Order: sequence, then C-alpha cells, then structure tokens
Amino acid sequence: MQSLIKNLEKMGFEKIKQKNLIIFRNAKMLLRLINQLMDFRKLEQEKMTLKACRGNLYLSLKEIFESFEEIAYQKEIEFTFKSYSRNIEFWYDAEKIEKIFYNLLSNAFNYTRNCGLIQITIKDPGNEFLEISVSDTGIGIPDHIKEHIFERFYQAKEIRNKDVGSTGIGLALTKGLVELHKGKIDFTSKKGAGTKFTVFLRKGENHFEECEKTRDSLEEILHEREIPDLPPQNQRKEFEIHHLSSEKQAKVLVVEDNMDLRNFLQDSLEDLYHVQTAVDGKDALAYLQWFEPDLLISDIKMPRMDGIKLCKRLKNNENTSHIPIMMLTSATSEEAHIEGYEAGADAYVPKPFSLDVLMAQVKALLRRKDEFRKEYRKDIEFVLEDDSLTLLDKKLLRRTRELIEQNIMDPDYSVLKLAGDYGLSQDNLNKKLKALIGMTAKSYIRSVKLKRAARLLATGRYTVAEVTYDVGFSDLKYFRKAFKNEFDVSPSEFKSLKA
Repeated sequence: MQSLIKNLEKMGFEKIKQKNLIIFRNAKMLLRLINQLMDFRKLEQEKMTLKACRGNLYLSLKEIFESFEEIAYQKEIEFTFKSYSRNIEFWYDAEKIEKIFYNLLSNAFNYTRNCGLIQITIKDPGNEFLEISVSDTGIGIPDHIKEHIFERFYQAKEIRNKDVGSTGIGLALTKGLVELHKGKIDFTSKKGAGTKFTVFLRKGENHFEECEKTRDSLEEILHEREIPDLPPQNQRKEFEIHHLSSEKQAKVLVVEDNMDLRNFLQDSLEDLYHVQTAVDGKDALAYLQWFEPDLLISDIKMPRMDGIKLCKRLKNNENTSHIPIMMLTSATSEEAHIEGYEAGADAYVPKPFSLDVLMAQVKALLRRKDEFRKEYRKDIEFVLEDDSLTLLDKKLLRRTRELIEQNIMDPDYSVLKLAGDYGLSQDNLNKKLKALIGMTAKSYIRSVKLKRAARLLATGRYTVAEVTYDVGFSDLKYFRKAFKNEFDVSPSEFKSLKA
C-alpha cells in the first residue's frame, strides 16, 4: 500500500485526475459511438420507429444549442442561434431530432478551428417544409468526396480528424433519421471555407402514419383546462407539485469558472436534476434569458462578474429574486460568509466540500420551495410569516393578493388586468407565480376568490348564492364546481361543516 501511495505521489495526483478525465471523456465518446452503431443497425433492419408528437421545435433546438455552448466558449467559436419565431408548433420525434442535430453540430465543432463561426438557423420559406441549417467556417468538404458524404462507413482521409472518434456512420444515420421524419437533408460546402447542412422537415402531421404519432404531448398535459375537465383537487395538486419541483424535474444552473470543478458538479448532479453550466456571472445572466432554474449554485471568485455581484443582481430583480442561490467559496472568514448572506445567498458551502453535504443542501433548498408552495395553497396569509422569501417576492404576493381582493366582485378581472395593475407583463407574472407558488395567474385569482368565499360561508351569515356574486362569479353552477375542486366539498356541505 505504501509503495502504491509513493507511486501515486511520484506521478502527481493532478496528472492522475487528468488521466481519469481523459478516460471519462473517451468512455462517453465510446458509448456515443456504440449507440450510433445500434441505432444504425435498427435503421437498416427497419426496426426503428418514429414517435412524433406536437411540441415547440424552437425550444428543442435551443436546448441542443445550449449543450454546445461550453465547447464554443472553450474554442472561442462564435456560436449563434437564429430563428424566425420562438414558438414553432411542430410534429417531430424529439429524441431523433436531438440525434440529428447533435451529429451535425458535433461535426461542425470537430472541423471548425478556434475563433471560427458556427450558426444554427431556422427558416420558414412559406412552402411545405421548414428549413433548419447548421453552418460553419470549418475546413470544408473537397468536391471529389461530396457524393460519398452520406455513405455508411465512409471516412475521407482529407477531412478525418485524428482527435475525434468516428464510426463513419454519423451522417448516414443522420440522413436516415431525417428520412424517417419524411424529410430531406442537403449540404453545400467549399474546401477551406466551411460547410452548411440543411434539414428540410415537412409541416403538419398528415405525412406520418398513425402508428408513428403519439398524443402524449407534454404541452397538452400541462395545458390548463377548464374547471369541468379538471381532476379532483387532491390528484391535480399532487401532479402539479411533482411536476414543478420533483428532484428529477428540478433545473439547476452551476456557475463555476474552473472547468474540472464545473464538470464534476454537473456530472454529480445530472442524475437527479436537469443541469446547465455557466463559466461566470455574465455568462449566467445570458443563460437566464432562456433557462429558468429552480436553484443556482455559484462560485464566489470568478472573472468578469463574481458570485456576490451575480447574487445581488438576481435578488434585486423581480424576475429572478425567487431563485435560491447556493454559494461556493474557499474563503473561510466570517466576513466572507456575511457578505454572501447580505447579498441574498440562501446557503453557503465552503471549499473543499463534501459532495454528500452539497447534495443534502441542494435537496433541502428545493424541499423548502416545495413546502412553501404546499403551505401557501392551504393559507395565502402564510407568506406574511415566511422568512425564506425575499422582500421583492413577499411584495409581489402581498400586492397581487390585495389587487385581487380589491377587485374581487368584478367577474371580468383578468390576468391581463392584474398584470397591468401590478406593473408586470402577463408572461412575466405567470412565470413568477409558477416559480413561487406553482400556480398560474389565472389559478391564483380563482384561488384567492375561493378562499374569500370559504371565509364568508364559514360565518354562516350568507347563502351560497350571495357568496357566489360577492366573490365575482357570475355563474352559480361554475362556482359550485370550482369550489368543490378547491376544497373537495360543495359550498353547501362546507357551510354545514363550519356551522
């Protein structure tokens, strides 16, 4: 054992770590290549099936784009994403679309030198196809091999990258997956100037067989239905809470300038959470325009913008003040910790840290969010006593509730009016309430009204009909259904129980 330790010390622990990182990266590459071979085999044997459903293609492609931002940063490549719209309702198999564009982007990054340009572009030319292109300023494809580029196992010596593992089937698989979508793929390239691959996907769903489609769209599941179609309250609330904050659904943004630690944290967390990474505070702010985390883990000492400044920016912005922030620091002084807490940090983990401790802190912060949501659903006065909220978040919940109560008799008081009265856009108000209490603004207005109705009925001085109109419902039948959905009993039964 002692000789082993001496050998390890002689080699240097840092070198061992780097060797392990190389092994890890190559193992992941090997797994990806094996999966490609398996997928290609399925495709050849016509055993690969399509499971297309309706979704926002823009968001799927944006997520793929974001997964390559780190390598773009490391290679100093200008990496851009352009689209004619941010809401592209489309029928597609998300898993296979990911493989198509992962392959195209991997090739683009493999064959584009540092400080080059890579771009994803989505266009709607107005015909039956949507066009999605991946272009680069890489080494390009010589004319004499262009006709072979989609052939399986073809690897041209002129463009082979010795640092990149390849089976020679990436583009063949990509072409097969595109054709499985009833689409087309084409490319233009000039040696030394770059390459542009364009995928043409058919619009609509009529080109798919019924067995190739599924109606299990996540957007449909989450779409807020009218009261008559809602399941019982206990089932509905359990589903909403689980979806919004279960560990496997929670989103975590890791902000760390050290690549090894950033990768370690991502690898450690991604089995339980959806993880994105940023290299410093400025990078994190750019991510937050697209990525809405349930938790942010940030180092303190970073270039361009440190963790303290980032924390202050987020906690003093009404759109982001609700995000719990965990700070990582090598500083052990009380002053450093006080500075972090004064900036609004929710937890502190000193370096070097135990992974078990960090994971426990993450779970505790997410659990606290869940517990607040559950308590708030029971009692909207709960916010006045809760210390886990920022002043901005308390202000929002108090003021929006006050506005709803001030207009409680108005049956036409809508989300648009509430947002305007408060001074937020309708979209931002919905996002904020979803993040804070797990409810849309429409559900929140209804909940405040129904809780007022419950308080009035509990006095025993009012009839159900009187309460209905006092809280701004114009339809007695609709009120009864909404009330039963909220409290599991009808208004009459509730009044009798409280008598």
